[in-house]
Amino acid sequence: MYLINFWHTTPDYTAWKHMFDSDPLGRETSGVRGYTLTRPVDDEQTVVGQLEFDTRAEADAFALRLQEVWHGPARGMVSNAGLRISEVLEHKRFRSEAERRAAGAGGNDRPLPGRVTGGGARTSPPAARRTRSSSWRWRRSPSPTA
Repeated sequence: MYLINFWHTTPDYTAWKHMFDSDPLGRETSGVRGYTLTRPVDDEQTVVGQLEFDTRAEADAFALRLQEVWHGPARGMVSNAGLRISEVLEHKRFRSEAERRAAGAGGNDRPLPGRVTGGGARTSPPAARRTRSSSWRWRRSPSPTA
């Protein structure tokens, strides 16, 4: 995945957002798979965004068109504009605190069989070898025969 990371200053966020929402570049048909808009907590006039693409070629083509809009129709609306194209090397999301609590309330907080609990006791019966079945429960392995 590739990202266009862009930033610029706008004196009127509401007017800028209206133009962004009108989608003059046809984001979806140009290969944009999603976007994120942010702004620094101490600067309400700066907009920072990310546009996601499947291919570098789509990101490159869109970046050129975005710069044309900045220098054309949006000239009076944005200043100090810039962008960089990045390749995503890794992306990982973690559950929120609310999601972790909800998972715990649903009974998913029990220890997995075979794991040691706080008291040091095993949660599964003793056996020399164990395997996982398709239902993810521990079962005894067949004993080797002599």
